[in-house]
Order: sequence, then structure tokens, then C-alpha cells
Amino acid sequence: MGLLDGLEIFGMDGSNMGDLFSDQKKQPTVQRTGAPVVHKETETKEEDLLLAKKTVCPVCDHEFKTLTPKSGRVRRKESDRDLRPRSVGIDTLKYNVICCPMCGYAGLTQNDWFQNILRPQKPLIRAQVTSKFDPLSVRAAYGADVRKWSYELSIALHKLSLFNSMVKNAKASEKAYNCLVLSWLHRGWGEELREHGAEEGMQAKVRAVEEDYYKKAYEGLTKAMATETPPVCGMSEHMLSYLVAVMSQKFGKLEIASKLVATILVSQTAEGKVKDRARDLKEELITQIKERKQM
Repeated sequence: MGLLDGLEIFGMDGSNMGDLFSDQKKQPTVQRTGAPVVHKETETKEEDLLLAKKTVCPVCDHEFKTLTPKSGRVRRKESDRDLRPRSVGIDTLKYNVICCPMCGYAGLTQNDWFQNILRPQKPLIRAQVTSKFDPLSVRAAYGADVRKWSYELSIALHKLSLFNSMVKNAKASEKAYNCLVLSWLHRGWGEELREHGAEEGMQAKVRAVEEDYYKKAYEGLTKAMATETPPVCGMSEHMLSYLVAVMSQKFGKLEIASKLVATILVSQTAEGKVKDRARDLKEELITQIKERKQM
């Protein structure tokens, strides 16, 4: 599975983009981290929690509308242990991307990445995205009759965001967070498929793609933690350390996870909620490390 497979619907070809986390100056057995499936509360309709918000593309100045959750209406639930946000009646992650239907520029709403594009990056987008972009492919998605996005549509738009981040030579953190959201979206899609009794082959395919994006997110966040100044992806130093620790545990890197947890627990500045999560993770790691030594 290629990270950018499916971009052909937008007129893009991501097959020759090279390594995701290459120099910015240049163009194991695992365990799942998701929470148990929780059935949606049927009284809350997703389309009732959305509004069409006007925005202006910072690349081509085209004004258009995009769907976004109503902040005052969405009720949060406890997040997954790897910080994937969850809400009642809606997966807000589906709407974490904005795509201009005129020029094809796309970016995450996280950290206002869509709007915060640098002047030298705009010619890169025009040359490598806009010149090949098929406007009709996205205009249909933003039509007046579209009241909510499917996982398939949202995933396609997030892939376009990832492609844009590679074209404009974004920081490792931005590309990594794109991958993390894509992984989370596939997790949510998998939950939806299980809830509706989809065939196991389809569910397995979605799980495999989730895993691929999670690995890339881990690679990028690890690099960002070593090379970028906090906050990273809107996270404090300790929150990022916790997230990377959870991901390290998932990939069997227990020693790395333990060291990260230790730095959180001894810190005088770490937030209380991060320390609470770190303590729970520490207990699991102690047990897992003992079991590994006994094998």
C-alpha cells in the first residue's frame, strides 16, 4: 500500500514523491492501541453537528465553504490512549482537513496549517499540485447536497493534504501528524465497518492501512521530537513524549517507552493529566518488560 494511493481521483500522482521524512532541504509484532468499539448514540445525527464555513484559499484566493463541526454542539468522550479524540455521534477527525476545490491546495486545520503557508511554498503548490489538479473531483464533494463526509471521502482529502505537505517541504511534524490522523481515520472506519458487519477481508485491509500510516507517524514524530522546538503539533514537550511512548510500546520498543515515561514522571513542569496517563503506562511497561525477560 502506497501512502498516497488513490490520489488519481484528483489528477495527482504521488508515486514519485520519494521518502516522506527526507531532508527538508530536498524534495515488529504489534499490539493495537485503539479503545474498544463504542456504538454511536443514534439520537445524535452527524449532519446536525456540522456547519458550512466560509474560508479563503491562501494560495489562489478562492473563497469556498467547507464542513466543520459545531464546537458548541459536539460532546467529547474520553480519548483513546494514544490521544485520538472521540466524540458523541461524530468523528470530528473527518473534518480536520480543508481542501480548495479550485487549486487543490489542502492542509490540516490542526495548528492552522492550511492557512499558515509560507510565501516560498506557494509556487511549489502551483507547480506540482494546481497544474495537475482536477477541480471537478473536489467540487462534487463540496456540493450543497453533501451534508456529511464519508470516511472514504475524508481519507482521500487527508491524503491530498499529505501530498501537499510533501510538495511544500513541510516540517516532519506536519507530515507525521497527517499520517497519524490518517491512521486514526482508518481506525474509525474499521469501527464503523465492524458495527455494520462488513466482511472480514475489508476490515483486515483497513487495519493494515491503519498500521502503515501509524508506522510513518511514529517515524516522523520521533524525528520531530529530536529536531523541533515544542510545542510540536500543538502538543507540549511532555504530551508529545507520552504519545511517542505509547507508540513505542505498540511497536515493542519497551525500553524507549520506559525512558520517555520516566522523563515525564520526574519533570516538575509536566501537566497533571499527562503524568496520570504516564503512570498508567508505566505499570503496563513494567509488566511487559518482566514477561519479556522470562521468555
